[in-house]
Amino acid sequence: MVSIQEVAEQLGVSTHALRYYEKEGLIAVPRDAHGTRIFDEESISATRFIATCRQAGMSLADIRTILDNPDDHALSVDVMERARRKIENEIAGLQQNLEHLDRRIQEHRSHLDGTR
Repeated sequence: MVSIQEVAEQLGVSTHALRYYEKEGLIAVPRDAHGTRIFDEESISATRFIATCRQAGMSLADIRTILDNPDDHALSVDVMERARRKIENEIAGLQQNLEHLDRRIQEHRSHLDGTR
């Protein structure tokens, strides 16, 4: 059994986010006799899944879809492939930005070379 602070540190998420995930029904966290959240292996595993998906840019709605349908593998694949396509598009946009910057840098370097 692990405290909310320890889980937050392990997974690199805020305690606020963990409380929010619980409030939204994405994770179920056992509590001790005093009402303190005590994360067990199951709740830590679910939280790790959510944190990983969030880092990959998935929305909480998409994560909920996967969690609410654990046996619908086709649905999970569809949701994750959509998230993957979104990341691919973002990477393509970033690549275009890099190419633009490279061209501008080259232009400015050519001016430097011509003035020396």
